[in-house]
Amino acid sequence: MEIKYLTQLNEHPSIKTKSPDVTFTLRPSDEAEITYVEATYNNRAPLPLALKELLLLAGNRCYVLEYGPSYSLKKLQESVRASLVEYNKSITIPFFAIDVYSGNEQFIFVFLNEGDDPIVRQVNLEEERPAWIRSTKRTLSDYINTLTLRLLSGRNPF
Repeated sequence: MEIKYLTQLNEHPSIKTKSPDVTFTLRPSDEAEITYVEATYNNRAPLPLALKELLLLAGNRCYVLEYGPSYSLKKLQESVRASLVEYNKSITIPFFAIDVYSGNEQFIFVFLNEGDDPIVRQVNLEEERPAWIRSTKRTLSDYINTLTLRLLSGRNPF
């Protein structure tokens, strides 16, 4: 598949850090995992193209995203959905989490019905409604490419 959106990840499957023995390498998902994601989280509809590229390039490990202790986007989905229930909150539009931090109280996600390059949103489950979901006002490709360029320049991507 031609990579249209996540060009920086595609061009840099591994990144050496300033530490001499540290290299971060992407670990992709396979087609079966992507089919599972489409069936489970998007009612068998195709995923937004930028998200599909993320899965194909780095669905099992990404140097600019935190998938949680299992390094799995599949486990991340289960984890954030359990946290939503724990905090008595819900997201009714099909969504896919791409990053988690502060335990599971905060995570980054995209809605699956916003076109090929959806807007990235942040969740803070400890906030009260409606402010617990905020838009970053950045598309998934802009978000990932910017974090990758930041890491390539020697800075912390987070």
